[in-house]
Amino acid sequence: MKEKVRAACAVFALVSGFILSAISLFLPPLGTIADSVLMYTGEAFFFAGSALGLDVMIDRKLNKNSAADE
Repeated sequence: MKEKVRAACAVFALVSGFILSAISLFLPPLGTIADSVLMYTGEAFFFAGSALGLDVMIDRKLNKNSAADE
């Protein structure tokens, strides 16, 4: 259950970062993304990467330990 919530939050962060950046391109002044949007997008991508990376790391550690126990 935790993995699904973590993955859903990461996907939401990625999608919201992309959408907010795309919307910002079409708001005045055209073609310019505001600093606050860039900051949010960077933080969202960082969160998504760390959430998904943590999940992969935990899975690898658990699989490594279970293989050593056998």
